Amino acid sequence: MKRLLSLLLILGACLPIAPASEAQTDERLDAAYPEGPLVVGDEVLFAEMNADRITAWGPQGARIFYDSAGCGPTALAPYAGGYAVLCHRRDEIHLVSPAGRFRKSLNRDSQGRTFNNPNDATADGAGGVYFTASGEFDSAEQPKGALLYLGADGVILRRADKLDYANGIHFDRHTELLYVTEHLGGRILTYPVLAPGVLGKPAVFFNFADHPIPPINGYDRAGPDGLETDGSGNLYVAMCGTGKLIIISPSGDITRVLGGFEPLITNIALASEARTLNLTASEFEAERPGAVHRLVNPLSPE
Repeated sequence: MKRLLSLLLILGACLPIAPASEAQTDERLDAAYPEGPLVVGDEVLFAEMNADRITAWGPQGARIFYDSAGCGPTALAPYAGGYAVLCHRRDEIHLVSPAGRFRKSLNRDSQGRTFNNPNDATADGAGGVYFTASGEFDSAEQPKGALLYLGADGVILRRADKLDYANGIHFDRHTELLYVTEHLGGRILTYPVLAPGVLGKPAVFFNFADHPIPPINGYDRAGPDGLETDGSGNLYVAMCGTGKLIIISPSGDITRVLGGFEPLITNIALASEARTLNLTASEFEAERPGAVHRLVNPLSPE
């Protein structure tokens, strides 16, 4: 299903925003609360939390790649020749084969501790996967979000605690920085990666309290969700609850605000050398009907 999507530039006070992009051709696939897109060859794999499955979408259409009742997946990442699938609703990770067959599940870190609501994941290129465990999605609760590392040896190490709903995560191999969003805290943190699973001290890269993005319908839990970087160091941030994709320059300036998506925009993946954007987003309704959008990147390299 194809339609024309106008990429709207939202002019916010005090935001240095570049001129609006021209309308782009957008491909759209309906999905049940989609999250965590991952580009593999000519397909994009993405989680459908409300359908308990991972779906693959490519030139031949959509197909079920992996499903598991009650899993409620929100992300996957390459691991051990296959994939690590985060089961948000089961508080566990499923390791699956390259063909999407279940191998085993993991639900404890090296200290025997569980991880609450695993949410997003990113491979480190050294055989391991960093992932977030968000804690409860409640601003009244004390922050219990965590950052963990699944090593190539199968051991899960806890690298940080007390994050304010740790959500999106992305490892930039060019800068060797790990980006992590605190959804309810409205911040984006960076951790220098010193070695596989070894992180330096975190720094605040961006604080949305200083650059507010208005939520839709007064949604009180809007915040930064999934993210991605391109080869030029631009950071693409899905602002859940606002229907906006925010693009931030390496120096920390907002350069684009793209709208026109469902309000609960959750994550993004770049493809074709950053020429294509794959976004996941859903509506507010309880069933979270949503879609995966594929469109031209307004910052596409020549």
